[in-house]
Amino acid sequence: MPATPPSKHPGFDRVARLYPRLERLAYGQRLERGRRAFLPELAACRNLLLLGEGNGRFLQALLTANPSCTTTVVEISPRMIACARARLAPKQRTRVSWIEGSALNAGLPDAAFDAVVTHYLFDLFEPADQARLLQRGLKALAPGGLWQDTEFQTDGPTRLARLRNRLLLTASYRFLGALCDFPARRLADHLPLMLAAGLTLEREQGFGHHFTARLWRLSGTLNHE
Repeated sequence: MPATPPSKHPGFDRVARLYPRLERLAYGQRLERGRRAFLPELAACRNLLLLGEGNGRFLQALLTANPSCTTTVVEISPRMIACARARLAPKQRTRVSWIEGSALNAGLPDAAFDAVVTHYLFDLFEPADQARLLQRGLKALAPGGLWQDTEFQTDGPTRLARLRNRLLLTASYRFLGALCDFPARRLADHLPLMLAAGLTLEREQGFGHHFTARLWRLSGTLNHE
């Protein structure tokens, strides 16, 4: 399958200011709890990479929980970046570098970050581009570094839970997919890619069987000297 080129007119611009309300309408506060599931673990990191941050709610929480870190944010939507900047205090803004562009193509230094964060990002891509996204993040992640990945799921403990998840995802893909121009039209499971990439699953937390937050570590030793 050929890789998907980045959009020249990011569709998420259309929902940048409304997105938090749309999210709460569909999922309440659960998606936000998923983003913050491993903030204590990330509080010790010094240089973090956020891929597809959106309008900055997690970024603001991270900079507050970790007052000494620096962060690079890759985000394709200029309006999402503007919303994220507006959330931050002046001193917090000095700790953030912004890259406007697709996470699939961003130029990033090798092994420069001790943590990578992706929240509800893999679901936007078809499998071939999921693999590209993973390799882009792994190349930038230092050995021993952490990767927090929070993502939707179609599975569930009961037939009713699985049906509910699939209905919600179908509605989300039909609405947001048409509105925001992202390539995927169904959820492709990227977990096998993570497991095959040399990442070790350290912790996992589910949220109402709708989505799961996972904390991975890249094999090797991280040197902070």
